[in-house]
Amino acid sequence: KGSNSPKFRFKNTVIAYSLEIKTIEYALASPIPFALVFVDLNKEIVYYLSIQGYFHDHPEMYQRVKRNGSTVDVHIPVNQIITERDIELQALAATIYQRDFESC
Repeated sequence: KGSNSPKFRFKNTVIAYSLEIKTIEYALASPIPFALVFVDLNKEIVYYLSIQGYFHDHPEMYQRVKRNGSTVDVHIPVNQIITERDIELQALAATIYQRDFESC
């Protein structure tokens, strides 16, 4: 996901992002880690949020998912940045890509 004008909240400590409930339900049911990757297109900064970790840390969000219509705002901490030096994330992404490519 990306935006030219992220919605910074709480003194610019988080970015609010409206996530579809069906996506949240899929992520929470998944046995593998599910991350939201968000790009600030103007600053060219890539942020990430572990959906399972976010809901674990904010259990009140489960009620919002049950109550709300189609989306819920999640907050991505601005210190969770993916950089070129994230060797582990790059290796994981490459492994998944290769596996998907080989299955075609």
